[in-house]
Formats: sequence, structure tokens, C-alpha cells
Amino acid sequence: RNAGYYSNIVAGETVTFGFTGESGDSDTKPTNYQLYSYIPVEEKKTETDLEADTEQDGLPDFMEEYFGTDKTREDTDGDGLSDYIEIYVLAYDPLLKDTDGNGIIDSEEDLDQDGLNNKKEIEIGTSIVYTDTDEDNLSDYEEVMMYGTNPLKADTDADGATDAKEIEIGTNPLVAESTFALS
Repeated sequence: RNAGYYSNIVAGETVTFGFTGESGDSDTKPTNYQLYSYIPVEEKKTETDLEADTEQDGLPDFMEEYFGTDKTREDTDGDGLSDYIEIYVLAYDPLLKDTDGNGIIDSEEDLDQDGLNNKKEIEIGTSIVYTDTDEDNLSDYEEVMMYGTNPLKADTDADGATDAKEIEIGTNPLVAESTFALS
């Protein structure tokens, strides 16, 4: 269904949409939406304009203009997180080093409270919203800081037992075992 192009829409307003299907029939009950954000795309923008990303941070230049970020700097506020990560992944303000004003800069926050800050999780590729990225029953912090196992692989040594299971039974999760003595 095509909602069409709407102009003069303002964030915070309630907008009512009635949709027309491909066969021309329309919904009998229009739907009300509370609009939280609206990013206008000028009709004059070309496909190239929409894809341009000067500093290659994943946030297109037209979005940088909308959010007021610096399209020549990957990290406008200098907090150690790219504007893209702050906007699309964390929903932080890319113009403030400390989005929530609690005295901790955004990169040092620990969104999932697993003991690894946001910047470290992004660097190593673990989830910033789940404490156990590989779901092996060891937190990302335990894997990185305590056991040296791979937080992205449930079975670091690929011997058929998860890292947590090997720790539980007393074998080394970094060395492949050919058999396991389960007692």
C-alpha cells in the first residue's frame, strides 16, 4: 500500500492515514499515528545525493544535515562513538558527549550492564544490548576479561562443548578436547 508523499507534517502531531489498495478499494477505518520523528527528503534530491557519505561513517550526508552533525567528522561530539552508532544503534544524541547527563560519556556507558562499555563492545563486535552475545551462558565480560574465550563463538575451541560447559566440568575452553569426562 502506498501512503503517498506528505508535506507539512510536524513531529508531535497526530496524523491520520487512509490507504488505498492496488485494486482501488480503501480501508474503511483510517488509522491514527503519533508522529515522533519526521525526516523530510526534498523532492530535488537525486539518488546520488541520498547516498553521499563524505566521511564514510554510514550516515548519509543528508541525514548529517538533518541531525546537525559534521559530515566531515565520523564522531561529531568526540565521545568515541560514531554519529551512525549513536543515532541508529544506541539512540543517543550525536551532539552531546553525555546524552543522559549522568557524568559518564556515551562511549563509557554500559548499556547492557555486562561490564564492558559501549566502545569496547563495538570494538570487539559484541552486542551492546545483550550480556551474552554468543548465548553460551558466559557474559561477554567473563569471556573477554576472565577466560580469554571468544564472546562471538559459543565453543571457542570448536570441540563440541560450549565454553561455559567446559569451565563447569573443568576442561580448558581454549584447547580442543577429544573426549570429555562428565562426572
